Amino acid sequence: MCFYVLVCLYYIKFKPIIAQTCHCLLRLFRFALILINIIKEKKCINKY
Repeated sequence: MCFYVLVCLYYIKFKPIIAQTCHCLLRLFRFALILINIIKEKKCINKY
């Protein structure tokens, strides 16, 4: 993940168009993590 962020920072400096795509990917990744956390919480609630 750290490596991915460094690559993003590099592209923000040198290739703005790619940086926009990268930003979108980061947002999607964050959204996916939130969804995974919600699913995990629901599974935990279902266990009890």
